[in-house]
Amino acid sequence: MTRFAHLKARPRQAQKTYLRIPIKKCHKRLKMSIPLCLRSEGEACVNLEDAVNIRVIPLQTYEPEMVVALDNVLLEGIEAQKAPPTLIYYRWKGKTISLSYAQSIEDVHLDKVREHGYTLVRMPSGGDAVFHHDTHDFSYTLIMPKHALPLPNLNNPLHVYEHLCAKIVNALDEIGIPARVDQKSGVYVGNTKVCGNASRLTSKSVLLQGIILHKKSEDSRVHTMLDIMTRYSQQDYAELRNLLSGLDAYAPQVSVKTIITHLTRSLTNNAYTIGSLTKEEQTKAQKLYNQYKRNPLQTKGSKLRGLCWLSRRE
Repeated sequence: MTRFAHLKARPRQAQKTYLRIPIKKCHKRLKMSIPLCLRSEGEACVNLEDAVNIRVIPLQTYEPEMVVALDNVLLEGIEAQKAPPTLIYYRWKGKTISLSYAQSIEDVHLDKVREHGYTLVRMPSGGDAVFHHDTHDFSYTLIMPKHALPLPNLNNPLHVYEHLCAKIVNALDEIGIPARVDQKSGVYVGNTKVCGNASRLTSKSVLLQGIILHKKSEDSRVHTMLDIMTRYSQQDYAELRNLLSGLDAYAPQVSVKTIITHLTRSLTNNAYTIGSLTKEEQTKAQKLYNQYKRNPLQTKGSKLRGLCWLSRRE
């Protein structure tokens, strides 16, 4: 008989109760009430996600290399159990293309990157290439201990991805935008893609990086994306143009501040504290930033991934 075998789950309905357990890794031995969720009949799990308080770092504009530096520093802090779970928002200063950590440089024409005035960086997550514009979109990164997610299989990237993306959909639903999750591509409203996400799982942590388009891209920018990426041509313009949209097309009265407010509440289960980087994190990030300025890509990816907003071309 398992420890929780005496608990009975209601069929087809999540059941919650509370279990008082000791939190052993605190400065003092504390006790607190943590919601208990039943994954299925006869199986129980402590829903730590409801008990985790997440540090939220408000929206700021950073240079591309600093964005990468911050994400790596925050991930390192979670891995070492020296940093709190963190949700950080940022805009990218200037025109930027971010590649995933395993993505090949051969996915882009380097001469075209320079010609169009883009900065190229490599992110610590999976996914595909993303074009960033400081006035049309904003990005976010959520980093937390993997054990805090109430999922039966924490080593399944797809389950983790869908769980977190569902929270983004809930946030958009709250502001009147009926969104849905596509497990291969991101978050859609109708047939248009408004949000792209990429995740990374380690043995100890989960990282989710995402971008939300709040303004529709100009036609010239769509042509630029196709000009820079090696796997596409201008013949793909119609598909990309039809896919790309901004939230302002569906809720023009909703501000970025409102979007972020609802997104924060949903991603954190409304358990968060507005905070800032520690001095140690700032120092480490500055050191990495200087390294990335000298060598933005750091590592050599080998996978041809393509563009976040388009299906891959083999």
